[in-house]
Amino acid sequence: MITDTIVGWFAAFIGWLGGLVSVPGPPSFLVELPGWVTTASSYVAGTSVWMPWSLMVTVIGVYAVCLTSGLAIKLVRIVASFLTAGGGSAA
Repeated sequence: MITDTIVGWFAAFIGWLGGLVSVPGPPSFLVELPGWVTTASSYVAGTSVWMPWSLMVTVIGVYAVCLTSGLAIKLVRIVASFLTAGGGSAA
């Protein structure tokens, strides 16, 4: 009960601090980016006879997932080596 009150006060204080910060809008080049991507994809769409774009997107996505998972595994191994007080290096 006391903990709930303290957490409620803390949350209200953080909300009040967040209300003091003004957040600017996104820059114009980010707002226009979807239009640029649509234009570029319309230019490239005619080459789908020679290049299997849907397959290439899938392959690039799988490759990105493999790289991300490899990086995550490496980071977990590095943190685990720190937890063993230097018992093994994973870097």
